Amino acid sequence: MPLQLVPGKYSVEEADRFGEKVSQGTLRYADFNPYESAHAVAALTGGAGLRRYSDAGDDPTQVATLYKESSNVNCCFTPVVLSPEIFLEALPSATGPAVFIGDDLRLSSPGVMVQRQVAVGPTSTGTGVWTRTSNGPWSLQVNIAKATARTAAVGIFGTHLLIGFGSTATAVCVDPAGLVTDAEQSASEPGGAVPIYVWAYTSDHAANYIAGGPTINSYTNVMSSLTVDVGYAQPVSTGDSLITSLAPGGGLVLVYVGKIDELGEISNDAVYHSLIPFDAHMVTNCAPLRWLLGSGAQPARGTMNLVFPRERSLWEYAPADQFSGQANVIAPWSNQYRRPPNARGIITAIQGTSRWLYYAVQNNAGHTWIYRNDQSTGAPHTYLDLGTGGVGDISVTHLFSGNPLLCFSYGTNIAQVILPLDGDMELDDPNCRYQQTGYVDIPDIDLGFPDEDKIGFTVRVIADNLVGLNRYIDVQYGVDGGSLSDMGNVITSPSGEVQFPLHTKAKRISLRFNLLSDDDTQTPELWGFSVRVSLNTKVYRLFVLQTRLPAGSFSTLADDLQNPYLQIKQAWSDRAAGFPVDFADPWNDDYQVRIIKLQVQQALREPDKTPEWVIDWTLLEFLPGTTSLVPTTTFVYDMDWTTDIPDNAELQALYGYDMPLAIYDANEVPT
Repeated sequence: MPLQLVPGKYSVEEADRFGEKVSQGTLRYADFNPYESAHAVAALTGGAGLRRYSDAGDDPTQVATLYKESSNVNCCFTPVVLSPEIFLEALPSATGPAVFIGDDLRLSSPGVMVQRQVAVGPTSTGTGVWTRTSNGPWSLQVNIAKATARTAAVGIFGTHLLIGFGSTATAVCVDPAGLVTDAEQSASEPGGAVPIYVWAYTSDHAANYIAGGPTINSYTNVMSSLTVDVGYAQPVSTGDSLITSLAPGGGLVLVYVGKIDELGEISNDAVYHSLIPFDAHMVTNCAPLRWLLGSGAQPARGTMNLVFPRERSLWEYAPADQFSGQANVIAPWSNQYRRPPNARGIITAIQGTSRWLYYAVQNNAGHTWIYRNDQSTGAPHTYLDLGTGGVGDISVTHLFSGNPLLCFSYGTNIAQVILPLDGDMELDDPNCRYQQTGYVDIPDIDLGFPDEDKIGFTVRVIADNLVGLNRYIDVQYGVDGGSLSDMGNVITSPSGEVQFPLHTKAKRISLRFNLLSDDDTQTPELWGFSVRVSLNTKVYRLFVLQTRLPAGSFSTLADDLQNPYLQIKQAWSDRAAGFPVDFADPWNDDYQVRIIKLQVQQALREPDKTPEWVIDWTLLEFLPGTTSLVPTTTFVYDMDWTTDIPDNAELQALYGYDMPLAIYDANEVPT
């Protein structure tokens, strides 16, 4: 279309990317500095598993408190500190993780108290029983050359320890002196007092319960006894599937039964009832099955929930009455926006306390973490990073003087960490000890605009207890999913700032804070941080110009080749369609543009002549310009009062494409 550009009416300006927004709610950095988009975090108590801040939506209580994952950094409280130091005590002759760690606390005679820990695990020739009477080394009390103890089939009742081996061998009992005897069913049962096979064991204050019986096919039966070594009677059948664990009834039922395909219970009238059927049959379902007897949300008693693995997630069952309850999945990676990059897998051990739920997670590569769920908030935290090596059982003991200990089997050792005696925060107790190194990964920061560039400025770190290079925080960053690079060290309290390298540009930025200390009694204390960047939005150009359709032809014998009416009609047609059209600027660079605003006005009209028209154009850049013109076909028509310019439909039929829009300046140069 031969349009003549009006001199002095051509301009190019930046299109506004965002409309004006009135700030509401709490004050933010952008409210007083619109050119700096700082992302500030004051606490990481929300838990682990967030990959990208935008994943959690706009809820500030979620976004500002979540982190991606930590390795030996404890984010359960503010400030963030290093995780507790792990002390290892070897189990002599052990060949793998212990499957049971328990307390033997009883009166052996008037005024004589027995306080010892007991561990049961595999040896090269069978199963070992280890004991210790103080916070120190373990000693092998007895080796049982039968088979390897079955997980969830070991327990202490009164003075005896019961160990089950599944179908491999009959179960045994070990007395305080280490004497090993067979566990037997009641003499009044069919077959008399014969040894029994045990697949699972539990007890309450009055009785013992086993999953098993006198044959290798008794894995679907539950029997009870008032003594741990003899007298098991009255088998109750639970169907035809394998029982993997048992748990006390909690006053509601006799016993809860975990199986490979469901969670059930045996009611007070000795009848089995199914509670929760499972989709997949797995030997790890309900192994183990533990009570979580407390929650910080209910300080007087706390909730009474059963916790168990189901498939590759952790589940919680809250009984409502004898035959019903509510089940929920509580594994971090089952949440709609929590997705830890590494710390997920099979649950191998569980232990609950008044506020915390500890559980071990092992992924397919054999890497193991211990999670610490805050039951007062529901936040899951990666508490300890153990590397490769399985965990068979977890327990918390108060047997020995001083602080309580979190104990767990780790390889051929019993590992333990010192827990605070007063309160739940390690900083409150000077007896607590810390790791020397650890890190926490921060979710990717995209400021809610994943397709816009961010220009990195600095990272400001707020931290206490930093002493030069003895205790400091090393800051690393990664851009767009790439590898991490070092930014620098923060070595002074209460704050420090490190800079991004020049020309750092990214769609999303991730951070890692490495906490380092050379003293196990001291730890850096990370209170918060801010990432200071500038949002660099993509530039869209607006071409604003004015063209004229000149007068000069007579209305009766028209010889004007421009035909203003048809050109104006075509311009409005292109505007209404909204599709991109070709546009060449004064430098002959080609663009694809959309006509977003059009105004046609009459400029001059002489008698008996075609009036002069002026068109105001506003064109929005659709595709960037090139330095060479795209070849187009030029159509030339001899115009008279009987000839019409073909419209787009006709051109489509003739040539297969629409007629491009070309704008010419006064010198007939396409612009």
